[in-house]
Amino acid sequence: MTQADDLLQRFSRSSAPVDPDVDPFVEDDVLQEAQVLDARVDAVSSIAAILLDLRTALQFEVGNFAMLVVHGVRSAEWQTEQPPKPPTAWTVVSSRTTRPSGLVHFHLGMWPDAQWASEGASATFFVFDVPGIADTPPDYGSDGPTVVRAGLPHWSSTVEVIQETFLPAI
Repeated sequence: MTQADDLLQRFSRSSAPVDPDVDPFVEDDVLQEAQVLDARVDAVSSIAAILLDLRTALQFEVGNFAMLVVHGVRSAEWQTEQPPKPPTAWTVVSSRTTRPSGLVHFHLGMWPDAQWASEGASATFFVFDVPGIADTPPDYGSDGPTVVRAGLPHWSSTVEVIQETFLPAI
């Protein structure tokens, strides 16, 4: 079986749909209400990646987990003014992909008051199905950190690729 982090280096399309109904590279704000789970920068491989829980996302009817990978990364930044007490559901309120000077620039605005921005040569967006995961995320307010973490998809989750969209370098 494939794990999410096995796909970090993948640049080419799989057998997943090539003309997805929901594409964050084409349409702004399609990631609204998704929850940011984790972000990773791999300096050796020159990638930045972010994991998203899609179970609360407004636009996605299939899949429960997503990963956006920026290849040939030039910058990656997580910014928040005052981090709340963990565990925190970082809910996406805006998402946008632009191509200034031919680079891929991806930006997420989140509640409560956080942002993720990354820029690089190309990008891949994956939508996954994680078998056996609950239909709804854990309750961040009443479940303890261990229960919350156990109820979330992660880098080593076993996944089925449902959608793969590649935005090539210009």
